[in-house]
Amino acid sequence: AIFGLLKGGFFIGIIIYILTKYPLSPFISQSLEGSKIVPLFLRIIKLVSPLLPVALKQIKSILSN
Repeated sequence: AIFGLLKGGFFIGIIIYILTKYPLSPFISQSLEGSKIVPLFLRIIKLVSPLLPVALKQIKSILSN
């Protein structure tokens, strides 16, 4: 159960990370900025990112360009 919670938080964190880097609309950007849980998910991604495989890190570098 705990692993599922962490896995879900990780995937939601990835989605939030992508939406903060590449906003689809002003509404989504405003919603993310006003959220109280978005910073929590972004912290989860920062904590887990060293554990990601090299391929995921390469994808992240491509998206950040």
